[in-house]
Amino acid sequence: MQRRVPSQKKASAFPWFMAAIGAGIVFLIYTAVYASGVLSQSTLAIEHWLLWRPITRLDCSFYEWRHLGEAQVTAAVLLILGVLCMLAGHKKRVLIYFLLLLGVSVAFELGGKMAFDQPMPRTLRSGMTVLTCPQMDGQPASVQVAAGLGLLGQVPDPPRKQVSWAHDVAQMPIGSVMDDSESSYPGGHATRWCLAGLMLAWITARYLRPRFLGKILAFIFTIGSFLGGFMQFYIGVHFITDTIAGYLLGITLACCGIGLLILTEKGRAPQVTPISPERHPGRDAAIGLSRR
Repeated sequence: MQRRVPSQKKASAFPWFMAAIGAGIVFLIYTAVYASGVLSQSTLAIEHWLLWRPITRLDCSFYEWRHLGEAQVTAAVLLILGVLCMLAGHKKRVLIYFLLLLGVSVAFELGGKMAFDQPMPRTLRSGMTVLTCPQMDGQPASVQVAAGLGLLGQVPDPPRKQVSWAHDVAQMPIGSVMDDSESSYPGGHATRWCLAGLMLAWITARYLRPRFLGKILAFIFTIGSFLGGFMQFYIGVHFITDTIAGYLLGITLACCGIGLLILTEKGRAPQVTPISPERHPGRDAAIGLSRR
């Protein structure tokens, strides 16, 4: 069976690179709008509304799962994916590409946090801290592991006074006094969850057999790549604007990574079957007469 020739690889990778360019342009436009301050009040209003949500032990699981979006964990995941891709027939430089994409995500995250901040009232910040599972402070590592595993029976209940305070803050007007700020744009966890999750989804759909199982898992990984960033917003670690920006940047890098994966597939030269001349009685007879 013939493998794809380089021109066919480029044709297959082209839509992914175009998708990366499109998502990147949307990210830059969104960042420009964010920098203008137009989204500031609506961002605070959404965070203010979030304080009404139920505060439960499940928040502690989300808080522990945030570690899966750390740069070190993402690097380990990408290295594993790179090795699997090499075993599947990709060139070794795919590992370098993966790490470069991760480096770009970290660079944008650090640069954004240095360049932008979100003004906010100090009372709103104090209410947001209640969403981040404050009852885990001072708990032993065994309780943190239990929360990460979803064993909520071993997790303390949210402090009633703090829950009551968060709901009190939700009833207060936001006001115009912005005596605090938060530098969290873009959401690094949302970026890395999308980067690793979407690439894992593509790899699963392409190589896992049977195909229907690969497609099911690819769908699950795609949903999971967005849930990782949403959890950061849900527990008040990031604003909704941070999360959206992280999604856009993660999609940009993931589409670029998929395009690079297609280009690094090892191709073999097309096998050409030699054509043997068919024997024809009339032609053979004519050749015989001409040789006499």
